[in-house]
Amino acid sequence: DVYKRQITTIVAVLCALPVANPASAHADPPLVYPGMLIYQGSLSCTLGFVDPGLRVGITAGHCVNGDGIVRNGDFAAIGHKILAHDNRPPEGPVYENEYTIDYEAISIDDGLPVNDVMANGQRLERDDTVTPDIGMPVCRTGFTTGDACGSVTRLGNGWFRFNGPVIAKGDSGGPVYTHVGDRTVLVGIIRGFMTSQSGDDVQSWAMSWQSVIKQLREDRKGLLPA
Repeated sequence: DVYKRQITTIVAVLCALPVANPASAHADPPLVYPGMLIYQGSLSCTLGFVDPGLRVGITAGHCVNGDGIVRNGDFAAIGHKILAHDNRPPEGPVYENEYTIDYEAISIDDGLPVNDVMANGQRLERDDTVTPDIGMPVCRTGFTTGDACGSVTRLGNGWFRFNGPVIAKGDSGGPVYTHVGDRTVLVGIIRGFMTSQSGDDVQSWAMSWQSVIKQLREDRKGLLPA
């Protein structure tokens, strides 16, 4: 197994996409929802989670760029960065026992319509008791590659890896979720993809929702409810 625990290195690549030619601002108030395209400075990513009550969104921390203003696909402002934490370089080896965190919290502007329903019609719920585990069926949504499903193949310190169609640049920050009965429950935030040392295995990886929330609470108490 090329992924021997705590020994074998894995090359990890982030998946924020540089912006080429952003569109001009749109006049209508933009809807803010999980799975939507967002721009920050010269990078585009995917919004991973939205709390309509708190008007807070979560994406990947390595998506932070520019002046802190977050914009939608029409390049209209929808909010601003209030907190971010990313403790790893864009590429390099990853060991399972090394703690990794990568998140950004966004304050959504007042007056904009907000919901927690993805473009596929599924309402994305937060349930901190649902944690990723080996073999757990998961799906993910990224603005670049859309929806795809697979299962968890490896657990790390604050992150997990999952198979299925590999994510691409622009998918960073998107939600990874599982189904509990008829509920769609968030379990992670897309970070990028991993390539084995041999180069013959490429899989997506994500920050676990539990590690994101734990770190966020440590970074700023009271931002999200207990």
